[in-house]
Amino acid sequence: MIKISILGDIMCEKEILNKKNPESTDFSNLFSQISPVLKDSDYVIGNLESVFAGKSATYTNSMYSFNTPDVFLDQLATLPVNLVTTANNHSLDRGIEGINRTIDQLTKRKIRYTGTRKSKKESPYVIITINGIRIAIFSFTASVNYFDHHFTLTEEDQFRLNLLLPQDFGKDRISKLPKSKLVINRFITKLIGNENLMKIKKTLGRKHNSPYQDNYLPEEFPLIEPYAENVKLLIKQAKKEADLVMFFPHMGGQFNQDPGSISEFYMRFIAESGADIIISNHPHIIQKMDYINEIPCFYSIGNYSMYPDSTYIIKDNKPQIGLIINVYINKTTAQISKISIIPIVMKIQDKPMTISPLFLNKTQNEIVQIIDWIGQTLEVDLKLEDNELTVIKQIIN
Repeated sequence: MIKISILGDIMCEKEILNKKNPESTDFSNLFSQISPVLKDSDYVIGNLESVFAGKSATYTNSMYSFNTPDVFLDQLATLPVNLVTTANNHSLDRGIEGINRTIDQLTKRKIRYTGTRKSKKESPYVIITINGIRIAIFSFTASVNYFDHHFTLTEEDQFRLNLLLPQDFGKDRISKLPKSKLVINRFITKLIGNENLMKIKKTLGRKHNSPYQDNYLPEEFPLIEPYAENVKLLIKQAKKEADLVMFFPHMGGQFNQDPGSISEFYMRFIAESGADIIISNHPHIIQKMDYINEIPCFYSIGNYSMYPDSTYIIKDNKPQIGLIINVYINKTTAQISKISIIPIVMKIQDKPMTISPLFLNKTQNEIVQIIDWIGQTLEVDLKLEDNELTVIKQIIN
């Protein structure tokens, strides 16, 4: 049996960094307690939600724009993580140079990547081989933080990032808002900053942020179709080269328990296009799991590392709890035979913040309550076996 472990959103917000000297930050507490959990894994994949553009590009100093010191990757490599998906809303936080330097730093540490490219000659997906089984791995994103930095790749450079939607998707909606509201919002944001505005609201006990669904309007669907057709063609191509296709879309409404119409559309479309398992991320909380044509589909597995007290966090749906997904593949049939889950917990009560398996340092009552909550949230039955939660669904006979 081949065991592939998948981690959620690997982030490094400014609260995690050493304020005086970010490059001296000790990140070991983010990885040391998880490493033993992965010792039996044949391959580990994580979603890397930051670029590594170097000191000159300014390290993370705001809520929504990330650039992390290289030493973080040194720790990530020892976890060990073998491959990272790099197509997400933070891919363009430091422009093209951020993409390129991140790829260089990953390559230097022998961490493979998929989702971004330096050259058109590179494939838009990666094929790995484990015990003779060939697995194609895809990473695509539905958003690029356009409304924060307003940077877009030119048509000539769009090969650098795998996209599910146009970079400025939703721009027309904003242009239709009342001009007076836009002017006031821009003035306040420019005067005190979006993060300070959120802090003031939290202090006053007002709603500081809102969850949202990733819905499309009927007139916007034609904008999606060309991107969807590209995905379909690439999956068809990959299935000629590989035994299995694993697809990692970065999409969904942040902090919203319910997937929107974009996530629902793409989940079905990717499954019907030939993917063998789909594991999505971006909402920063756990969302439901589904089976579409017997294809296992996770709408969001939550975070691997997210600071649970960041200003923009909405705590209603437990963003401090994430999932490690273990996919077991039969060596003879090259098919998925079992899926299990290891819940992890991010704790800021510890200084510095730690990440640990749920089953470590929790009472039996706490463990049972959280497992029940995870089962209800995923909408599946779970069976506890050797500190892993097996999904009760026969995938193959």
